Amino acid sequence: PVVYQGQELGLTNTRFRSASELRHGVSLRLYNEYCEKHGEVEALRRVVHSTPDNARTPMPWGPGPKGNFTGAEPWLRLPDGVDYLNASAQMQDKHSVWSHYHRLIVLRTENEGLVYGDFRPVFSKNDKVFCYFRMGEKERWYIEMNITGKQVARPGHILPTMVLEASNYDASAEMLRPYEANVYRCL
Repeated sequence: PVVYQGQELGLTNTRFRSASELRHGVSLRLYNEYCEKHGEVEALRRVVHSTPDNARTPMPWGPGPKGNFTGAEPWLRLPDGVDYLNASAQMQDKHSVWSHYHRLIVLRTENEGLVYGDFRPVFSKNDKVFCYFRMGEKERWYIEMNITGKQVARPGHILPTMVLEASNYDASAEMLRPYEANVYRCL
């Protein structure tokens, strides 16, 4: 897995309010071309979804107008929600996105089967879930993910020998909830 700047905080794309906030040359050129054909409002709407500037905003380390990133004026404005979507706040909150990422990284680091184990997909004809086993020399893992925004039936049974080690919900349920992802250690 790769964590790119801000994903570990749950940051979303920045909502640029005008073309003057953009810095990427190609995005500005496209904006100008779209302006001629569609007007300023539509041009900005089209460009902001694809500009790489979304991923280039300063990383918010703490709350405040500059996110404890710099004392100077940042080259791009900070993402929305910087008062709670910042590293400092999330590292102190055991239910934050950062804490969830941290638990998953620790789990993966401490268990070779999750890194080097054989990958064995199951229920591959079900387009609502993504499920697989990771089989290591000394350990076996079962991972299940609901890849939809709706509750779906669990495609298989969770056996008493499967111990929930990580989840993006507090506990597993009979049905898989929207975007639920669970990691089970198989005993």
